[in-house]
Amino acid sequence: MKITTTLFKRSFRPLCLLLILAISGCSKKNKPSPEPPVVGGGKPQASVNLLPIKLEQGQLQISLSYIKNTSLLASIVQSNGTTEKFTYTDKDVLKSYERYRKEELIYLVEYTVDPTGKSIHGAQHFIEANGKVSSPLGYYDIRLNADNKVADVKWYNLNDKLQKTLLFNYSESGSINTMVNTSPDVKPVNFIYDDKNGIFKNTLSCQFLLLENSQTLLYCLKANVIQQSGMTGPNQFSYTYNKDGYPTTVLSKDENGLLTSWKVSY
Repeated sequence: MKITTTLFKRSFRPLCLLLILAISGCSKKNKPSPEPPVVGGGKPQASVNLLPIKLEQGQLQISLSYIKNTSLLASIVQSNGTTEKFTYTDKDVLKSYERYRKEELIYLVEYTVDPTGKSIHGAQHFIEANGKVSSPLGYYDIRLNADNKVADVKWYNLNDKLQKTLLFNYSESGSINTMVNTSPDVKPVNFIYDDKNGIFKNTLSCQFLLLENSQTLLYCLKANVIQQSGMTGPNQFSYTYNKDGYPTTVLSKDENGLLTSWKVSY
């Protein structure tokens, strides 16, 4: 999907844990919204701004869709039966994250943004009986920095006891350099990037998705991860790129030498 500059202004932007797949050669022109302040990620710098619409790895296919005429992520549908959705208010402010298993809602996060747009509260719910029964799980609070990127996230249980704090540090280019868990026995997560266009560079709401999805490729925002340390899963990545400098294939390797190949379509 190809996107160009929109004529209207958005009021919201950020968070995108990690995926990718077969080149379907589908190119669609759209007018994206400028990055909303609460979604983060910075304005695209490429002369051609692309949105990933399909990711493939073996038998797994992942399809991504967007709110009409914007680059706001609407849904991620996997061929294994898992679906993730974002909903927004009529002003394009993030409203909820939903996770489905075979079309049945099983998990929900309801977001509340403070008037400054710099603080976001996410109330977590476990869902049963096809959406009829909701059990609170706890909540997390997100604080954004001056560039509207996630600065830190604090998770609490139902008794308002702090469980975990995660601090995000950024490079001068705007990529996530390190994530530091304040628990003393947890090592920080470090990233090294290429100098090309990130797979999800123009995808809004990806920073929120990172809090709910552990796929490393979701960290390919401004640029693409070529090495990571501190997280389980693949830790080395190599890419082939299209003429616009976006990855079309990804080869990843974990600490045991296991190789995984992805294909990406825009």
